[in-house]
Amino acid sequence: MKPVPRWLSLPGRGRAAPWLAGGLLAAFALGVLAPGLRLADALDDANAAERALADRAREPAALQASLVLARDRLDTFAYVDGPLGDVRRSVASLDALLGQLKDDGAVSGVLASHPARAIDPPALAELGAAWQRYRKTLAPLLAAHPLPYTESETRGSELNDAGRALHEALSVAAGAGRSQNEALGRAITHLAADVDRHSARLSRTLRYLMLGALAGAILLAAGLGLLIAARLRQARRLADVERQTAAILRTVREGLFLVEPSGRIGAVHSESMTKLFQRGDIAGLMLTDLLRPIVSADTLGTAEKFVEVLWTERTRENLVRSINPLQEVEVSFDNGTGGRETRHLDFDFHRVRDGEQVAALLVSVTDVSQRVALAREIATLREQSQAQAETLFGVVHLDPAQMRSFLGESAVTLKMINAILREPARDSAAFRRKVENILRQVHTLKGEAAALGLGTVESRAHAFEAELKDVESRREIGGSDFLPLVVRLDELLGHLNSLDGLVGRVAEPAHGDAPGETIPSVEPASLPPLPLLLGNLSDTVARRQHKDVHLATTGLETVPPELIQPVKNISVQLVRNAIVHGIEAPEARLACGKAATGQVHVEFQRDAGGNCRLQITDDGAGLSVVAIRAAAVSRGLVSEDEAAALEPRGIYGLLFRPGFSTLAEADEDGGRGVGMSVVAEQVRTLRGRVAVASSDGQYTRFTITLPAGQSGRQANAA
Repeated sequence: MKPVPRWLSLPGRGRAAPWLAGGLLAAFALGVLAPGLRLADALDDANAAERALADRAREPAALQASLVLARDRLDTFAYVDGPLGDVRRSVASLDALLGQLKDDGAVSGVLASHPARAIDPPALAELGAAWQRYRKTLAPLLAAHPLPYTESETRGSELNDAGRALHEALSVAAGAGRSQNEALGRAITHLAADVDRHSARLSRTLRYLMLGALAGAILLAAGLGLLIAARLRQARRLADVERQTAAILRTVREGLFLVEPSGRIGAVHSESMTKLFQRGDIAGLMLTDLLRPIVSADTLGTAEKFVEVLWTERTRENLVRSINPLQEVEVSFDNGTGGRETRHLDFDFHRVRDGEQVAALLVSVTDVSQRVALAREIATLREQSQAQAETLFGVVHLDPAQMRSFLGESAVTLKMINAILREPARDSAAFRRKVENILRQVHTLKGEAAALGLGTVESRAHAFEAELKDVESRREIGGSDFLPLVVRLDELLGHLNSLDGLVGRVAEPAHGDAPGETIPSVEPASLPPLPLLLGNLSDTVARRQHKDVHLATTGLETVPPELIQPVKNISVQLVRNAIVHGIEAPEARLACGKAATGQVHVEFQRDAGGNCRLQITDDGAGLSVVAIRAAAVSRGLVSEDEAAALEPRGIYGLLFRPGFSTLAEADEDGGRGVGMSVVAEQVRTLRGRVAVASSDGQYTRFTITLPAGQSGRQANAA
């Protein structure tokens, strides 16, 4: 295929080609047709003038004959009005002809239309003067005449005075006519010849013009043919380009489209756009309208600002990708069954320039759901591997007896949870109580796992706890809501069994334990010393909360064996609570004039009467009565009127309500409102009491007093 000429293929000139053709046609019309029409009119006038002159060439002879005839009839006393009328008509005709020659009649118009005049003006003036002299001799004949004869009986007919005057005028006119009529005839004949020559010149000019027009038409037709051929070649090339573009847009997997400066999507886009966005009305749609149904409001607002930045000339190309908020963006579609389908799309923006100006944005969209899912799966596997490594590290560094003691206690806890799940319940309140009891058990297990540094157990217990809180938050609770809890319990139990096998393999070289040995009975004394346990917990929680904490313990080695478990459970909850809620971040402590490292002190004492006192103190921000009251009202634990009527002691009592927390969002270390209710339940079981003291910005102290004689109660509880 030959290339299209540059003057046709260039965008600006290609669009000008039809205007050029139209201009050529207009020039042809003005340069050929208009003069041709004018020449044709002039030739028609010349022909008319030639006929008129030919007709008037006989007028002088006819005039002379009419004069002679009138004189002869007058001599014979015959009727003379007919010849005299002919004289008048001939004079009028010659007057009209000379008038046309002098003024703007047909003949003068023809003569004036051509630069080469047929008659010289002096000759025409001389002819006119001769006619005027001749016409003077005819003037007496033009007036009306009375009867020129007189009749008598004696003499018969004879001329009267009028007749004699008329006879004389006819004789003078006839005599003058013999000399003038011949000259007039020759002048008219000569004039007719001039007009004929003028007509011939017009004919030749018109013929040459028509020949030129024919040649011009041939050239114009050839030019138009070339133009049409070039346009057809260009149209074929454009058709080929359109077919290739359509094939590309039909085949490419990515979504491709242009965004115009108005923010609208262009008319052409890849077919995969329909599948990616599950809609067919994409062309002409605003980009924001395309994104609004599938992304969050925050993402949409950020995307709008980003697109505005792209139209700014100052934005550098290497920054476009780095600030793009629509990379691997999560989108949500209606799946047609009332649910939502979540996928991930990656939008890539390129600025299309027309010279130095940004003319459009080329956007490519790729479905990266599989890539994101694979990345998350890899991250999950990495986390699991890391967690398993951490678990293995923790198991290796724990005494096998201590680990088996934790596993045995955990097994008992899971059996209690299973028993609670099996308890019959008939109404929503009974189901809710079951959830609260399970929450306390799981929270206790999570705290013990955190104290031992068993992150995998802690994370699974945390997920179990989240499932329980979701069930608890429902207005009505039924038996079907407990099915996911059974799955979580089974998952946790399976993980503990795998840890049991791991402990057996680790302990086998040292102790010769047979694989598959059953978990021994719970031996509280086998657990790590309470100071070490609480120290591990403090370091773990402080690290996750990005705080500096120093834990000090006093008297924990004197805890009676029967109280080790409850003291451990209470201490774990209160130490965690002190770090999460009490101790401030290092920057905040420094701003308040405190040391960057917070202090937590756990103290255990026994008095002479056998009563035990456990005291946990921190030098943190203290308890805010206003914050506690507002949190209790927002969580629906008390009404505003009830909260306003409470004294500080009653306000502190809200801390131990199930579901109470001042954290807006829950994490691994707090926010579910379970820990303090575990403390309250434990103290209630031991028939003890809790005292709370706090000073704003200075400290918080929890004092748990356990009455003497707990050994028997613990044995009964066990």
